[in-house]
Parts: sequence; C-alpha cells; structure tokens
Amino acid sequence: MAQNKVILEVQDVTMQFGGLRAIDSVSFHVDEAEFLA
Repeated sequence: MAQNKVILEVQDVTMQFGGLRAIDSVSFHVDEAEFLA
C-alpha cells in the first residue's frame, strides 16, 4: 500500500483559558485524500 503525502501536521498543541487547560499536548496529521469529520 502506497503512503499518502502529509498535507497537515500539528504537534504538541496546548490551549489554556485562564486556569483551565482545555487541550494538552495534542498532535495529529492529515494525509492527502483523507477525510475527517
């Protein structure tokens, strides 16, 4: 199976609102022709 080209990559994203950490070290990638919903 051929590997698709990565078109989006996110690494170690953290979001904080005041004292609330909403997202902590999230990483992901999206390959070409991959659908996310």
